[in-house]
Amino acid sequence: MFHGTYLPHQRVGIDFMLHRERCGRPSGGLLADEPGLGKTIMTIGLMLENPCFPCLIVCPKAVEAQWASEIKRFSNSGIAVAALGASGGAGEEALPWQVGIVSYTRLSHFQRNRAIAAMPALGRVVFDEGHQLRNPSSKCHKAALLIKAKHVWVLSGTPLVNKIGDVWALLQLLRCAKPSEATPQIACVVRRMLKPIMLRRTMCDIAAKTLPGLSYATLCVPFDSQDEAELYARVEAYCRLRARAGMRSGNDVMVMEALTRCRQMAIHPKLVINGLSRKAVPDALAGELPKAWPFLSTKLRVVTDLVAQHQAQEKVLVLCCFIEEMELIALVLKHMHGLDALTYSGQLTSQERASVVASFCDDKGKARVLLLQVQAGGTGLNLQAASRVIISSMPWTPSLESQGIHRAFRLGQVRKVHVHKVVVADTIDERMLKTHARKDKEAQLLMPYAPSASSSSLPSLPEDEEEEEDGT
Repeated sequence: MFHGTYLPHQRVGIDFMLHRERCGRPSGGLLADEPGLGKTIMTIGLMLENPCFPCLIVCPKAVEAQWASEIKRFSNSGIAVAALGASGGAGEEALPWQVGIVSYTRLSHFQRNRAIAAMPALGRVVFDEGHQLRNPSSKCHKAALLIKAKHVWVLSGTPLVNKIGDVWALLQLLRCAKPSEATPQIACVVRRMLKPIMLRRTMCDIAAKTLPGLSYATLCVPFDSQDEAELYARVEAYCRLRARAGMRSGNDVMVMEALTRCRQMAIHPKLVINGLSRKAVPDALAGELPKAWPFLSTKLRVVTDLVAQHQAQEKVLVLCCFIEEMELIALVLKHMHGLDALTYSGQLTSQERASVVASFCDDKGKARVLLLQVQAGGTGLNLQAASRVIISSMPWTPSLESQGIHRAFRLGQVRKVHVHKVVVADTIDERMLKTHARKDKEAQLLMPYAPSASSSSLPSLPEDEEEEEDGT
């Protein structure tokens, strides 16, 4: 019995899942509701209304404890839950489990440790934040394909991260597609396959009348100084040559590194200077840079000023891509504004992550600012304590950015959420804005409300005006 109350859209979602398990072929499907609408609650409701144990939950490391807590809470401890280790076991002291929870990191070791073969026959497997399995060549995806279960579910508010092939990989998990079935008409095939097995609702569809609202502003600012602008231009010119060389030779790593250096330069030169100093092989780019940059960069000034402006009235969530970026923002906030900031990154243990979230969400606590690395905390977290979101650096794909925003803009939010995206003019930031917009537009051709899709995953570096008009 579910100990709680379903919202109307959650009841519809559970009914859809029940129908898929009782009548669908394959048995299961894709629950693709936008982040914040309660996919976890709907899945727990499904477990209680159609008990089919044992059930395996595969999820990001950051939300393992949250899954266990929510299952115990809504089942009134009526379901035995266990965290599984890399070998697939729950420990000698553990009681027989009805629901086993394992992270994607551990799942990647299952095949090597023969844990899948030793696992009991499963009634249901749930891949939470299933877009993490979008690479069919990864160890995780290969291990996931070996899991045998009567019912298979993929939960993802962003099933399209970068290209149509992402969804194709998820369809393989749902036993709808085989690798050899991909064709040039894959978009039409995917649309046809998704129609009966996918349920997708957006926050605007469901919560427009219950949430206070969402505002979104892009702040495009010029460099504060000519010195910073000229330094960025020199680095970009070098990186453009490196990217061209990488594309000619098919060296994707070289292309990615060039683009990343430009992204870092738009944040603060120190990220590039320090990154090059750690390289074992000297890079010619080092000759274009000063030994240090002790000045406040344009982006850090704008971001920290926004934080200082709003933190007294509301809690602030700052989305970042780089750990060193977070460290610099925290340093500036401390020494220039007298503000302490919590940080949540991939370097933290599970216990440390839980402690950071608890401190930030504590209404009586002193924490007012949380710096969140989107790659580590962009999925699964409930951060409704924040009503001001500042995007310091953009991830490659708009879906990851959307996930970060929906940590705050989700059911349970009682204040209007204001989002500020800080963009430095005449840098790769502006090109990434165009790339995000193109991906959003292309995604609509595949599925309604999809956050992103593109056959090209990375933005290009700016060229001259004629080439920009050609969309390069």
